[in-house]
Amino acid sequence: MTAKFLIVDSCAYLRLAASVHPNFWGGHPHYELRSIAETDPELAGTRLRRKFLWLNRDPHPSLRKKWQLKTTKQELLDIEDSKEFLLEHSEEFLEGEISSRRKYDRDGEELPFLSVPDLAVLAVAYHFQYGILTDELALTLVAKDLGLPTMSSLKILKYFLDQGFVNDAKVDAIMQQWSNAIDLPHTGWAGDFKKVFKRPAPKLIGKP
Repeated sequence: MTAKFLIVDSCAYLRLAASVHPNFWGGHPHYELRSIAETDPELAGTRLRRKFLWLNRDPHPSLRKKWQLKTTKQELLDIEDSKEFLLEHSEEFLEGEISSRRKYDRDGEELPFLSVPDLAVLAVAYHFQYGILTDELALTLVAKDLGLPTMSSLKILKYFLDQGFVNDAKVDAIMQQWSNAIDLPHTGWAGDFKKVFKRPAPKLIGKP
């Protein structure tokens, strides 16, 4: 079986990389997980560096660089050129799907459904027709509308479990870490967990 490329968004990376180290990135039997250069500025931001102390400590920066998707100058130009279409398409499509989730700035002006890094992830995936590893609803919906495969953090974690990179106890510990960080993927995560792992979600300390 040919491995499927998955472009990793920042949130999925932050949820999983440290906990599945050293087996997060790279070539696995079924998936190739790749970073893109366009998410580097977001990961280098002060807020994330303070929240995730491991983020810019060895070996994580070098691993992100090692497994960064290589692109030619022409490919980069084509990807950049596609962003205007993808932004317009995502705005129109998502307005019809999740208009109630629209966010606004301090002046009450509408913000795009996709952040700048998420649009970059979408553009790269769209150009190469790769999949996307993400839990972001807007990015997931528009990717599926464009025919791109998507993978959630829970589903890739189940894959890591099947590969023996983590065990059930580690999976439960990761869920607790997400809860402690107020970073569970969404409110219905427990139902998704049961569907994916074929067992009830772990009981989390400090949760009702």
